[in-house]
Amino acid sequence: MERNGSAPARTSTYGQACMQCFKAKCRCLPRPGGGGCERCFRLGKDCQPSEAARRRNAQKTAAQDARIAQLEGKIDLLFSTIQSLVSSSGTAPHGLQLRQESSSNSTANARSTPSDSSGPSPSGPSPVTDGGPTPASGASSMRILTPGFPTSAEAEEALRFFRSQMLPCFPFLTLPPSLTGSQLRDDRPILFQAILTVTTFSAQRRLPRIEELKQLVFNSALMSSQSSMDLLLGLLTYIAWSTDAFLGRAGLLSRLMVLAISLVYDLRLFKPSRPDVQAIVAYTQGFPDDDPGAGDFMERQRAVLACFVLSSQISCHFGRIDALRWTPQMEDALRVVAANKSCPTDETFAAQVRLQLLTHRAVQVREQHDADSDRFRGGGTPTSSSISGLLYLNTLRTELQALRASLNLDADHPQPWPADLLGAHAYYTAVYLDQTALSLSPPPPHPPPQPRTHGGPTSSSARSTAAGATPGLERLTAFHRSAESIAGWLATFRRMPASRCLALPSHFWTQAVWCNAVLKHLSTHPDPALDCRAVRSRVDLLTTLDWMVAKLEAVSAEAAGGPGLVSSDDLFRLLARLFGRARVWAEARWDLSTALPQGQAGLGGQQAGHGADHCVVGTGQVDGRVPDVEDMSWMDSMDLENDKWLEDVLGWSPATT
Repeated sequence: MERNGSAPARTSTYGQACMQCFKAKCRCLPRPGGGGCERCFRLGKDCQPSEAARRRNAQKTAAQDARIAQLEGKIDLLFSTIQSLVSSSGTAPHGLQLRQESSSNSTANARSTPSDSSGPSPSGPSPVTDGGPTPASGASSMRILTPGFPTSAEAEEALRFFRSQMLPCFPFLTLPPSLTGSQLRDDRPILFQAILTVTTFSAQRRLPRIEELKQLVFNSALMSSQSSMDLLLGLLTYIAWSTDAFLGRAGLLSRLMVLAISLVYDLRLFKPSRPDVQAIVAYTQGFPDDDPGAGDFMERQRAVLACFVLSSQISCHFGRIDALRWTPQMEDALRVVAANKSCPTDETFAAQVRLQLLTHRAVQVREQHDADSDRFRGGGTPTSSSISGLLYLNTLRTELQALRASLNLDADHPQPWPADLLGAHAYYTAVYLDQTALSLSPPPPHPPPQPRTHGGPTSSSARSTAAGATPGLERLTAFHRSAESIAGWLATFRRMPASRCLALPSHFWTQAVWCNAVLKHLSTHPDPALDCRAVRSRVDLLTTLDWMVAKLEAVSAEAAGGPGLVSSDDLFRLLARLFGRARVWAEARWDLSTALPQGQAGLGGQQAGHGADHCVVGTGQVDGRVPDVEDMSWMDSMDLENDKWLEDVLGWSPATT
């Protein structure tokens, strides 16, 4: 039976449906005689073809192609620029070519998308995912994508130097001799990148590796929210040998240190988790794949102790953060590390921790004294706090002497490496204890003249003299002990060969700057009760600066590759520049402060000129007392590459002479 004698309906081809049927998602059937489709004719709607929409989509596709071409041009320009830089440094741009081929393939895949699609497919991969490395190939992708990535020989040399020269100076981890650079790169890429960074002494060459390390840390700690020993050890390695504090980047150092402290808490290194916490973690995150062995246990104990040492040093020198809290569990970890005979460097590391612990406790004494001083500012004096603090400092000094005796540290004879580094650390600790004692015992004020009686001085003046006898004696003793300890620190440093100084951690150079600042204060102190001339005869400031400049220049030559080679941007050259300018400053103004009689030194400090009120490398005021260690805030803003900082600190510019 025929249907009204009409021909069978013909369906519209794909992509040519009218706009009404396209919006309603209905089948579009064109009428045999033309004039629209059957649905629009039946509903009485205006049948509009979709050619205009298709034309708009075609224009959008053309704009996308133009944008892709523009991005390709920028990428080509970027890679050509990087290739020229890498070629000038003598590194083969093989990794860049691989990256460029990968980018070209990604662009070709993006262009192969059908032009008739109205948007990206929900099931298709995004360009970021396609272009980025997968977690399984992180190490290999880092090797391919990083410009100027070191060769295998360079990686092995960096690991060898770090393991044999740098790590004995601060042995907070163990790297077996059988471990190769490729193995370390695959197992612990962040630690490997940190080693590459700290073994690069040129500041210009170190900056790209610092950026690469920061990117790895950012991806691991923030993007992936990982807490791993690789991340913690990498951070501790970089912080221990970082030069940021000397180049105006102390803020970066403190932020990385806070991140390391947070990892210690996340990994529960300072104490084991409670049973209820372990149960919750097991239910929510599952049980660990394997239990840590004996080697992992010792590694964790060293890591938490190293985190304490570094955070305490940053807190002590720069005052930006609080140190990791010392707990009884950390005391147990210290005993375990000290008793470990299987690793010969653990004894040295335990001694370094104990020395820094003494300094940390001295910091706590000073902070408590400052808090008491603020409380008594309205009225009264914290005399009892000062006396108790001085008594506790004497206890710390006794512990320091016992530790020196147990380590056989003799100032008169050279010690094998790294025992001489421990000796320098012990001298620095002694200076810090004595400087803290000086800050707790300010000079007694000059009392007004008392009326004399036939019976001698009044009872009130006698009581004041008796009350000030102990702090005054302690002040005089601490003053001369500081000079002797600084002389011992300088003698130990002078005996170190330049090749050994190349591997010293950054806190040693902070000690060098700080000890020279204290030496200047002791050499120009205006208090007549303190014999500054004895300090000058014991340690001559100008002679000290002379040989320190020569020493640092020799170390810089070692960093450049040997004698006769010059590296103008390493830390040692910058420190030599600092001490050289300080030496010129001191020579220009030394006679102004030494030519006056001892009793007029305080007046000379005001009349000798604008520079006589400043320290060699600091801005402490000569006001009748040795400035507190916290008064040296200039160390927090230290920038050895900035001439303006040097002029502000010295209070004098070479151009003015």
